[in-house]
Amino acid sequence: MVSEFLAAMVSPHTETINSYPQQIRSTYRCGGHINNATGVIKYPDWMWFYYGRNKSCEWVISVDDNNNKFIEMNFTRFNLSSESSSETGSLSCLSADSKLTLRDGASSNSPLIGIYCGQDGSNKAVPTSPIHFSSGNAYILFQSSNDILINSGFTIQWSMVEKMCGGRLYGNEGSISLYEYEPNIKCQWHVNADPQMHIEITVDPIQLGSGVNRNCSLNSLEIFDGLQIDQDIRIMHLCSSETYPILARTTLPNFSVYFTSAFHTSFDDHNQLDKDCGGMISTDANGIFSGIIQSPNYGFNYFPSLDCLWLLDASFSHNFKDGGDASKPILGKYCNDRRPAAAIVSTGPKMVIQFHSDDSVSGKACEKHFTSRNGTIQSPNYPSGTSIPLKCTYVIIAERTKAIRVKFNYIGLNFTIRSCFYEIGNQDKSQDYVEFVGGHDSHSHVNKRYRCQRYPFVAPEGEIVTSAYRPLRIIYSSSSIENKGILFYYEQMDVGCGGVFEGESGKITSPNFPDNYLSHMYYFHKLYTCCYGTGEGDAALSGNTTDLVHGLNNRLRTMPRFPQYIEYMMKLTVTEVSFQLKRILLNFDVFELEVVPNREDCAYDGIEIYDSYKNDHEFGHFYGRFCGALQPPSVLSNGNQLTLVFKSDRSVSGQGFSANWKAVNIKNECDRSYTAVSGKIQIKVDKEHKSTDCNYHIALPTMKRILLKIENFSLPCEEGTLMIRNGVNEQSPAFSGLFRDSEICDEHPVEELRSQGNRLFLRLKTLNTNNYYFNIIYEQVDSNCGGLLNGISGALSAPQYPLKDSRTLNCDWHIAVAYGNRIVFTITSIDDLNSADHDGFCSSFAPNYIDIADGPIAKSLILRRYCKKEVSPPSVNSETNEMTIRYRQHGGSHFGSLFGFIAHYKTVCYNIHLSGYHGMIQSPGYLQRVYENRFCKWTIHATQGNRIRLTFHLFRISEKKSPFTPLCLSNYLELEMNSVENVTAVIDGKPISNTTERKFCDEIGVPLTVLSKNNLLQITFASNNPENHFWLSWSIVVVKWNATLAGCGGILLSETDIEIRIADLIATSTAYECIWTITSPLEKSVQFTIDEFAIFNGSADCPSDHDEQFNGIAFYSGLSNKSGIAQQIICTSVSSTMSYMSNSNELFVKLLVQQYLIKHDSNNRFFRAKVRFITRKAGEECGSMINVQIGQTLTIHSPNYPNPYSKSIACIWHINTAITHILQFNLTHYTTLGHHPRKLQQYTWRPKNSAYNYQNNITCQNPVTFIEGSISFYDGNSTTSELLERLCHTITEPQIITTTSNQAIVLFQGAPYERAYLSGDDETVHVIGFMLSISLRCGGSLIASTRMKTFQLHTFADDDECKIAIRADGK
Repeated sequence: MVSEFLAAMVSPHTETINSYPQQIRSTYRCGGHINNATGVIKYPDWMWFYYGRNKSCEWVISVDDNNNKFIEMNFTRFNLSSESSSETGSLSCLSADSKLTLRDGASSNSPLIGIYCGQDGSNKAVPTSPIHFSSGNAYILFQSSNDILINSGFTIQWSMVEKMCGGRLYGNEGSISLYEYEPNIKCQWHVNADPQMHIEITVDPIQLGSGVNRNCSLNSLEIFDGLQIDQDIRIMHLCSSETYPILARTTLPNFSVYFTSAFHTSFDDHNQLDKDCGGMISTDANGIFSGIIQSPNYGFNYFPSLDCLWLLDASFSHNFKDGGDASKPILGKYCNDRRPAAAIVSTGPKMVIQFHSDDSVSGKACEKHFTSRNGTIQSPNYPSGTSIPLKCTYVIIAERTKAIRVKFNYIGLNFTIRSCFYEIGNQDKSQDYVEFVGGHDSHSHVNKRYRCQRYPFVAPEGEIVTSAYRPLRIIYSSSSIENKGILFYYEQMDVGCGGVFEGESGKITSPNFPDNYLSHMYYFHKLYTCCYGTGEGDAALSGNTTDLVHGLNNRLRTMPRFPQYIEYMMKLTVTEVSFQLKRILLNFDVFELEVVPNREDCAYDGIEIYDSYKNDHEFGHFYGRFCGALQPPSVLSNGNQLTLVFKSDRSVSGQGFSANWKAVNIKNECDRSYTAVSGKIQIKVDKEHKSTDCNYHIALPTMKRILLKIENFSLPCEEGTLMIRNGVNEQSPAFSGLFRDSEICDEHPVEELRSQGNRLFLRLKTLNTNNYYFNIIYEQVDSNCGGLLNGISGALSAPQYPLKDSRTLNCDWHIAVAYGNRIVFTITSIDDLNSADHDGFCSSFAPNYIDIADGPIAKSLILRRYCKKEVSPPSVNSETNEMTIRYRQHGGSHFGSLFGFIAHYKTVCYNIHLSGYHGMIQSPGYLQRVYENRFCKWTIHATQGNRIRLTFHLFRISEKKSPFTPLCLSNYLELEMNSVENVTAVIDGKPISNTTERKFCDEIGVPLTVLSKNNLLQITFASNNPENHFWLSWSIVVVKWNATLAGCGGILLSETDIEIRIADLIATSTAYECIWTITSPLEKSVQFTIDEFAIFNGSADCPSDHDEQFNGIAFYSGLSNKSGIAQQIICTSVSSTMSYMSNSNELFVKLLVQQYLIKHDSNNRFFRAKVRFITRKAGEECGSMINVQIGQTLTIHSPNYPNPYSKSIACIWHINTAITHILQFNLTHYTTLGHHPRKLQQYTWRPKNSAYNYQNNITCQNPVTFIEGSISFYDGNSTTSELLERLCHTITEPQIITTTSNQAIVLFQGAPYERAYLSGDDETVHVIGFMLSISLRCGGSLIASTRMKTFQLHTFADDDECKIAIRADGK
């Protein structure tokens, strides 16, 4: 720290201001009073042609200005050099031989403007710019003590000018502002506060003519520390608009402002110092003159960059014309190395003391500004600490295009774990902290106060990086010696970002591109272009007029507030060429910014595009906010400017972006992008347009779908079309059902389309520029990506295909082709989803995967799952007319960007076999124009003994008539001749009830109903006409008394009674088959009670119902018999009531009997039953009570067998039989949810330490159950009974478990995870779950009591050994 004390003595003159001292009077007098509004002062002139010694000249200019004008003074000549000059640089002109003093007023006590000396051009001479006074009064004092060179002297010109700006202000607070200024204006303000004050200046957000473009030659605002306009004491220089307030402080009680632009600034007295800095000290009321003067903050460190002036005045009168400043002779100059040796005595009653400190950091409330490229920030108490309270501010100032990195080498804040993490409420009261302010307001880790070390504020490896959009302020506060200070290193980095770009084309990139961008960046890219010619002068633009355009552009740029006033030039006409502003087209070629999973608001890193932008609250048209890896659409500006704002946070960074821009003529460029959630697209092509190929992009801000409404249009197909693609560009999937390559035109209109994702691409192609138009409205649909696809064929892809994106995606596509048809789904290309384990399996936690499921929902049977790169994956065939495709993309920068996949599907209608109780068939592509030939064949299988009835709801199959070809040659619907009993049709406009026609088209007739002869019916359809379609429904029926009634079997959703009569079935059928699918409410089970079932030659040993010899009734769990395992089979007559209770709310019942075995009663009945719904008890949601009869074998299996069961499912079966028998379980199949033949075999785990009470005779111990699931067998009527066996892993051979009593519990606990799928594997070949058969063996345990009991053994197998143990009660 360097400090100086300077004392100057003031001589005691006694003359008044209007008298001249005797010693300077001579023959050649100088000075005087002047009242002219303009004039010239020359020294020397013809009256005083040389200086002479001890000259002192005073001029007073006083002009009555009514406070509307002020004096403007210019020096045309200035040279006050002398041969004996001994100017002291540190004391400026105070001790110069010759000097000129200017004061703002009419007396020598008026405020000082400046003291000047030396040669013109030196840093001590008068400024080259005009000097402004605050009024029409000016005081000029020339002093010379030695001979001056002959060529020396000065010339002053002054005039009175209107008060438009500038002046001198006095006081401790106030404001300065200027609006609606004229070009080329220059203003000065000089502000004076009380001597003991320092001034804090706040420059509010300002708008300069050059905007954010720094252009000091066009506009400049400068603030100087003192009353002189001097570059050496400049403390602020602004040449562009600012959106944040900027703070500056003076070291003296005055400052000056020099500017050429509209701005607003204010100043206040500095916060009150602990000890005053400067002031006037005089005698008290009693005339006593004594006291103490001390440096500011004495007792602690003083402040940096101070100049304090104390005026000691012990005189009895204040009528002195001179004195009161530091221009008098020096009595002494002191610092640490030169201390005062004795008392300092002045020669008069006045003395001035000046204290000066440099800009080294020290003391409480210290502040230092750093502008060098790198440096060290060290607090005054580093590293030892101090008990003196400290609060220091460090400001790092860099150009806006740079970044600032601060590395935390040492953090000496005193904190404890408790105060940092638990006593959060007390942290606001703490005076020990480090606070950062800088970058953008959203940068939470920069604009934050840290009271303890927390990431990223950690030492020695922690650091923060932020943009230099505004200076980075670091405030360090310490209240005790326990704080040991801070030591930070900083550096400014040129990351090449932001700026103003003008011209015809260019390239802009993110900071640090092509390397990853930095954290906490906030930059603008402002793009400007000019204009183009129209009208008759167009041709000249390629010649000399091009120079004219460039000249006009340059002229516009030199105007104040360019480009704000550029619109005034739009109608400028030069040499018959009118100019209009060009627009800017922005295209991205690289785009990779951070994106966070499940977030679509780009709240972390992103770019924002505007027409114009000042700050987050003031901006022009907003084009959109973009992040992730998906390239934004091209952007065409509305005017001649475009602004791109880039922001990044502290976390993950990517490569950034690179974009090209160019100026375009609106007549030649028709690409458009729409990013609002809704809007209107008006496409109008006329002769003025020179482009016949236009692209239109719709990009919603979130992953929602788009509803496109084409209101009206005019474009003949032979002249052009509008192509619409479901995605980002022309490689995205087409819309199925549209003309040709997903196109629309006059002959092929469409009213509405729904996108699969948040992007649509439209391309208009025309052969000429006639008057064509489209009016299109689009709006956001509140649903995720995916959607319904129902054309005869189509394509789908991840929304970003073929580009890459890293956002979270949850897309579900429901493919539903016409009823009665099937789907073939093929993935054309699939990205490396990178989510399989080392064995190729897709776990339930796979971040990226594609599921192909059979059915209308994603939870249907999964046919295949893909989670890694696959080459030419095989096609997948559906079992119904519906299929669901699910695509999950985790998103986030950590998992990288993906293009996802692209796939297509098509309808299959040949060799389709249909069965069931009823159904529908529609022509492929039903009700859509189908531009491909169709040839289809369906075979309907009804249950035996029933017939099939067809009912046509629509029939439109036409064929062009030709005299040379038979009717219905290429377009027809044909019924197999031998399978039809009766056809009702409309022929020649008349209904015919029993026609012999079996081949139909519109030219022959329209079928109404068809009745089959038996349980098979074949239908063939052929067409080459896009408009041909039909729709029919079919059902199983029986014919009774010439009436067609519902057939045997059915779909039951309510309780009912069933009765089957032999007379209702087809008499010629060799067998009769009935199928019921029954569904009860979820909380109930299905009770199927047989009251009568009469057949001959029944056998208790039932074969499988798939066996040709099967005759009986089979019960299946679920709604089909696909499992192949019946829960129970009855193959004998039932004369008394017999019931079966389902395990769930679904039951499938199949009855099959050969005709010759039926034994009907007098009413032709052979089967009677009732269906009732029974409420289940708690805990019986899966499982049931089973009573096994002697000689009976039952089978149970896991839910949904052979397909995977639901995870974590729990089922319990209570099984009972007669007391003379025990239960034997045969577990023929048990496959866990996670099993796959390609997986390594899991070995049975058995404990070696019996301290845990594990049962060593049990295959699987209890803890594994919670990981893999299990099936357990208990010997008794509860789970507290003895555990016989537990299995957790897939078995390779049947397992036999036998009880010791007539009761058992079977407990099945499903694995707590989803099934792991082998990527690309065919899931339909795998059997998951268990199958368990239950049979009886003779034996058991009986309890004897005081009462006699009887048991009987009727029959048992010859090889069966029957052991019955009888124990006394209680034994």
